[in-house]
Amino acid sequence: MDAALHLGKSAELYQQLNSAEAAILTQLRTGKTFLKEHLHKIKAPKTAARWAH
Repeated sequence: MDAALHLGKSAELYQQLNSAEAAILTQLRTGKTFLKEHLHKIKAPKTAARWAH
């Protein structure tokens, strides 16, 4: 997570974004996405899942 971004500044930034933009920013900052879950749902081969770390 981006520790350099102060909580108050972070809140200001998120308030300016729509829901989809805020979700993308959160995923980029935390490194957590739903790719692994999506690959499981579509029954992708295990070789594809290893790229979802």
